This record gives sequence, C-alpha cells and structure tokens, in this order.
Amino acid sequence: NTGKNICSLCGSLDYAFLIEANGVDTAQDRLFSVVKCKTCGLVYLNTEVAKEDLKAFDYKEFHGNTAAFLKRFQSFLVNMFMLFRVKKIERMRKAGIILDVGCGNGLFLKKMRERLWDCYGTDISQYAIDLAGKHGGIKLFCGEMEDAKFSDSQFDVITFWQSFEHIAKPSQILQKARSLLNDDGILFISVPNIESIEAVMSMKKWFGFEPPFHLYWYSARTLALLLEKNGFHVIKIGKNSIEYNFPFFMQSFF
Repeated sequence: NTGKNICSLCGSLDYAFLIEANGVDTAQDRLFSVVKCKTCGLVYLNTEVAKEDLKAFDYKEFHGNTAAFLKRFQSFLVNMFMLFRVKKIERMRKAGIILDVGCGNGLFLKKMRERLWDCYGTDISQYAIDLAGKHGGIKLFCGEMEDAKFSDSQFDVITFWQSFEHIAKPSQILQKARSLLNDDGILFISVPNIESIEAVMSMKKWFGFEPPFHLYWYSARTLALLLEKNGFHVIKIGKNSIEYNFPFFMQSFF
C-alpha cells in the first residue's frame, strides 16, 4: 500500500498493513489501522485521530484514580517505581534542572524535588496539571512542550516517561528538546516496545497498544534511529523494566 501518512522516521510513503483494532476508552467503537513502514520498520497509526478521541487524557482514571481498597498497595508500588526512575537519572546526573514532558500527576517530579532538583513539568491535561500542582515546588505548564516559554539550553535533563508514543510529530519534539538541553544534557525516553515478548504474544490485547492514544510503537532500533536522526547520541538502551515488563505482561494476559 501507499500510505497517506509519511513515515516520521525515513519519509517513506510505502507501508504494510499490520493490524486493525478497536480503540480504547472513549474510542472503543472506532476501528484504527496500524501499519509498518516497509523501508525502516517504524510502526505507526494510519487512521486520523479526532480531538474527541483524546478526551480520556483528562479522565481521572487515566491519571490514576483508584478504588479505595487498592490505594494503599498502589501507593506503595508507585512510590517504588518513582524511586527506580530517580535512581536511573542520578546514575547519570546528581542534581540540576529537569523537565518531565507528559508529567501526569507529578509524582516523579515530587521525588526529584525532594532530592533538591529544580523541577519543571508539562502535560496536555489540565486535570493532571492540577494534581501535580498539589505537590508544590514544581513549575508546570498545561499544553504542548513546544508552546511553553522555555529558554535554549535551560535543562540538564529532559524525560519522557511513557509519553513519547503519544506525540504526533516526534522529530519536531526531539529537535525542540535538543535545543532546550544544555551541551552535556541528557534525554531519557521510556516507551512500550513493539518487539517485546508480551507485544508479540498478545498484540490486540497488549496493554501497550492503546489506539488512538498511542500514535507510534517503537522498537529499540527505530527509536535509536529516530534519536540519531535528530542529533542525539544514544548512550544506552534498556529493554528490562521492573516498572513495566511484568505489569504489561500480566495486564495483557488477563
């Protein structure tokens, strides 16, 4: 097939149909087409997404509203996972100015703030921003990262924790992120892996699938190529995550 969407990685118009599936949440009644670029292998959504399909980003459930009896256990797990994220950052940089893109309820930035980092966050959800604002000491912007009035070379670290797959123009965002990082700045990106065991086994039922909220499904290779194309040097790629591997597998399985 010749696609209507140009591949964001290599610019090819040639793709192979991969899967068609119903959306999630508010888009359960719509079918979405997922394709794979024949040239570079990038997997992406090839169905136009309407604004109403994205309303779930402002749902309480999307940002972690949980039944009362689960809150204590969830709080323990989330606290542990946020500490794992902090440790990943501090292996590379002990202190500085950090921007979390798609910061959600701000729990990660709260942990960073407690360790005396200067913390900034963006999110397109006003509900999420309101939650993050309750932690105090975090500078927040509701909207797209490129619309925020940040300065060039302002940040030591920029993070995308499971938010990069939601971004419609990944190269544009990476170029913006590169301009916002200082000369020895570090970028962290965590995304669902389309070549993971749980993805290959369950696909339509894979917890990392989620059309139309996810617009791209990266592999280690396609993500690395995209980063290098936009001027980044890849230091490390990890495929094992205590925070995501087991939960994604179990939620896909059940």
